[in-house]
Amino acid sequence: MASFGVFKLLGFIQPIKDEELPMKFYVPYCVMLPTLSPATGTDGFGNTVDGYAEPLFDTLFGICNPTSEVMDVEVATFNADGTPKPWLTTLTKKFSLASKHGIAFTFIRPNPFTDAPQNFEGYAIVSLSRPGAVNCLLGGGGYFPNYWGTFSAEVPVFADQKLNGMDVNLLSARSSFTYPYSIPYFDDLNHHLARSYRTSLVLTNFDKQDCWAHISFIVDDFYSAFGGAGTKFSTKKQLLAGRSIKGILYDWLQEGGYPPNQNYEGWIQVDLRSGSDESSPIVALSVLPYMLVSDRDFQYFSAATRFF
Repeated sequence: MASFGVFKLLGFIQPIKDEELPMKFYVPYCVMLPTLSPATGTDGFGNTVDGYAEPLFDTLFGICNPTSEVMDVEVATFNADGTPKPWLTTLTKKFSLASKHGIAFTFIRPNPFTDAPQNFEGYAIVSLSRPGAVNCLLGGGGYFPNYWGTFSAEVPVFADQKLNGMDVNLLSARSSFTYPYSIPYFDDLNHHLARSYRTSLVLTNFDKQDCWAHISFIVDDFYSAFGGAGTKFSTKKQLLAGRSIKGILYDWLQEGGYPPNQNYEGWIQVDLRSGSDESSPIVALSVLPYMLVSDRDFQYFSAATRFF
């Protein structure tokens, strides 16, 4: 991701004291995976190609301060197992933004931070002292020189409170989530091998209580000619407090009888229960799912879909 536009903002970023900030934004998925076998040569700026400077996958954060006062910021990153993913010399990243200023950053060093965490998958919590705004994007998907410009998708960010009337997603305790569209597997003569379709699903538990995610895929009516319309395939995954799980929907659903190499489109229902049994009580928790429709290797096409 382009970095030249953020360096001029560094003069307005100052360290802040170690204190709890009142406003939180929850990011259900973030990633920085280096290209372990990068191509040789130099990039457009003449820099030697490096797997960390041109990663296979990376995350972009945009944060701005529209208020008339200085805004303190803290960015906390976590591994998927819930353990903190420290920055280079500190547990979290803390700084302040002057009034009417903002910053964009990724986990590439320096872009603009020289201490960003690298080589991890997990989630993040961004805390602010004032009602600012936070956005998040994934980027990458290809090997040099196709990194960042190859693949991108929005990651929904959820706040813990309303922000002066601004239209934001609110994190709340919920027991079910519905996705109107997914495509677990699709491979034909026009969408073949690396260009075939898959869907990935992330579930991040921001709550203090464990649960089980009961995941069902229902085949669309379009597939009635193939004998599949309305067919349901289900699986279940344990979701521990403070942890995140990620999987390819096609792989998960085969645990529930989804036929290998079967082309289907349909919709997804995720229900949270206290146990693995279907009769276990429904529970409402602060869980965030994130679904991404993409090609097989997440290199050419991507679209994040929203839940209801």
